Amino acid sequence: MQLSRTILATALLASLTGFGTAHATTASASASVSNLTFTLIDLAPTDGVAPTMSFVQYSGYSYTTFGSASAYRYDYTTGNYLYDSNSYSANSTGFVAPGSASASVAGNSAVSSSTTDSYSATASAVYTGASASGLGYSGAQAYMYPDNNYYNGYFTLGANTLLLIQGTYSLSASVDKTGSTSDYAMASVSLYGYFGTDAGVNQSVSLSKSLYVYGADGYLQQDAQSGTFALAFANASSKTNSGYLYGDNVSANAWLYTPSNVPEADATALTVAGLSVVGGFSWRRRRSA
Repeated sequence: MQLSRTILATALLASLTGFGTAHATTASASASVSNLTFTLIDLAPTDGVAPTMSFVQYSGYSYTTFGSASAYRYDYTTGNYLYDSNSYSANSTGFVAPGSASASVAGNSAVSSSTTDSYSATASAVYTGASASGLGYSGAQAYMYPDNNYYNGYFTLGANTLLLIQGTYSLSASVDKTGSTSDYAMASVSLYGYFGTDAGVNQSVSLSKSLYVYGADGYLQQDAQSGTFALAFANASSKTNSGYLYGDNVSANAWLYTPSNVPEADATALTVAGLSVVGGFSWRRRRSA
């Protein structure tokens, strides 16, 4: 009888230890695109015609660069929401117009900046809170659109012109050792475009890099990657053709999402196992009686 009580107590303890699994105290992420440059290459250097490119809004207005930066933090336990956002726009006859925008709140920051021929963006997010009350998320984003029409960067390439888009990217993310699988950090960069549909040619390019890190109780989870990229559109015909360049997007997000009063999946499994043991002892005692 004493042995049965000992086993019963052990089973109940095992089933209850999983409840209130602590979530991470810190999650962080960062992303950047640097020195995004636009270069024109003459595919027929002996024809006496210089390579050309122009941006025009699809509605017919003059080309305008638009950039924005935003940062935010939300705490579930207090309902407190902090947000900061800024933007810039400017006309230019080049590939992009010079300007910059930045945002910062509660340790989260974003910067969107361009010159007449290059663009850079960074976003950094961190969420820190006590393991029992730090429920919430933080984020930061930086954008650049090659016109003020947001998603449709309508451009044209002159005859025998190649457009080369080059740059570097960097991503990192981490969740500390107290993290559960509901806690995570994410960083991403993206840039899309296509060209030549009016000439019966379909050229598409994309830069899409993402990094996700999920928490694991007892283990520091972190990852990072970086590299260079090169995208190209080629107009090898003798007339001007058009395409679209979708906006550059740099994003970082950090989440601590596991409520302390909700059991994790492993806690639920332990509870079921413990209650099964309890039920087994009760059934055996009734059968013996």
